[in-house]
Amino acid sequence: MSAAFEAPSPRSSAEAAPGAERSSETTTARRLDRLAALVGAIALAGLAIRLALARGPLWYDEIWSIDNLAPLTHFWQVFWGVSHDNNHFLNSLWLYLVTPLTRDDIALRAPSILMGAATILLMAKVARRHSAAAAVAAAVLTAVSYFFVNCSTEARGYAGCALALVVAFDAMERSIEDGDAPARLTLAAAAGLGALWHLAAAPALGLFALIGLIGYRRRLGASGPALAANLRLFIPAAIAVLPAFAFLIAGVAVTGRFTVGGLRAFVYDTTFEAMATTIRDTIGLPPSAPTALVLPASVATIALALMFRLTLTSRRAAYAVILIALPAAVLALRPPNAHIPRYYLVAALFLVLMASELFGAAWRAGGWRRAAGALALVAAVVGNVSLLARFETSKASAWPEALARVRDSGKTQVASSFDDRVGRLISYDNETHAPAVALVRRADWCAVRPRWLIAETAGAPDRPATLEIGAPDCWLRYAFVAPYESWGLSSVNWLIYSLAP
Repeated sequence: MSAAFEAPSPRSSAEAAPGAERSSETTTARRLDRLAALVGAIALAGLAIRLALARGPLWYDEIWSIDNLAPLTHFWQVFWGVSHDNNHFLNSLWLYLVTPLTRDDIALRAPSILMGAATILLMAKVARRHSAAAAVAAAVLTAVSYFFVNCSTEARGYAGCALALVVAFDAMERSIEDGDAPARLTLAAAAGLGALWHLAAAPALGLFALIGLIGYRRRLGASGPALAANLRLFIPAAIAVLPAFAFLIAGVAVTGRFTVGGLRAFVYDTTFEAMATTIRDTIGLPPSAPTALVLPASVATIALALMFRLTLTSRRAAYAVILIALPAAVLALRPPNAHIPRYYLVAALFLVLMASELFGAAWRAGGWRRAAGALALVAAVVGNVSLLARFETSKASAWPEALARVRDSGKTQVASSFDDRVGRLISYDNETHAPAVALVRRADWCAVRPRWLIAETAGAPDRPATLEIGAPDCWLRYAFVAPYESWGLSSVNWLIYSLAP
């Protein structure tokens, strides 16, 4: 397999006879064919992983997206009839068209599954500029990375955004390095579609524009021509993003508001944890790996890779901007909701790309470095497979199983202090299951005395043996029955209590 990773030794036209040239071209073509076949096989394996793990309960934000579409009467209203941060336009369009026909989880998540598999191929293509070994590593890491598998097994816009960003970066590099004029159109198309999958594509493209300016400055040697060339490249992309923002503004005009599902103030601890989670879930580190170790080790690795020029020269600015400047800007600007790992999607892409180039450099060096690189890649695969297995296993006690227990008891009235979140999940589940579970309003707790109590938890180990709810003149005491807790970036964690005698 190592032969397929090694480029043929360059020879001058004077040295190489015509027959030798044809032989060299044939050898190169065979190597490329083997590489394409290997990457294709990895992508098929990644698709199989996504199909297997996409089977299971829908999570809260997926159901919220479906609920937001219920009042609409025409498909075009998807673009301005739902003014909500959970309205990822193209994903919502798919859900609007499909949910009247089926509630099958694979069907609802099909675009994400397919785009997640396509991202494997595109990441390999981008990494191929470094080496064939880097291409294989990029394909492997993208295929098994828990972060990207999770994004591509949910009916949301993250997988489409990730694919669009990889296409955009590939087009940007081709335009800068080769003067590929059609790449501008590819970049624009990727920018426009990416923003329609998720608006997070827009700020990522802004970072790409900065990277592009640095790249043109390196190639052209002067700031003026570099700025002009970068504007020619990115102005079509900026125009292509405008429809997504026009739909956003139109939604506010039509509905009179813009709803944010949840807004949390910046906190350093949760932000550091989100960054560490992104790294752990992308590279395959165990969840128990402490944030205080993961972040410094990652920063040191990135800095050393750039210092010792272990990555492509043309990409060092990209790694510096995405993996160093971006997190630093988050810490300096202190934006809300910095605790959400998936908001660091573009950083996860470049983590995989850098790790792939480091593997490619180690493979090219041979000897103990090649062995160390292979060992690190195997460790990443094993670590990610462990995360994927944990995710799949946790579905056995996910929230639908709690509602099945309630139905089986014959007493289907439940209480919860989280009426909106729990109620949304109960309503969705009731559409395909009977008898219906009834969420009792807080004002009616004492009169109805619901048999079951659902308490939400963030996964903390604290599970009180008893809980009391009600009013001063009516306290209802509940005894702990069982946890129904899933695991992952979109987990829904419930504790179920039963009314004590």
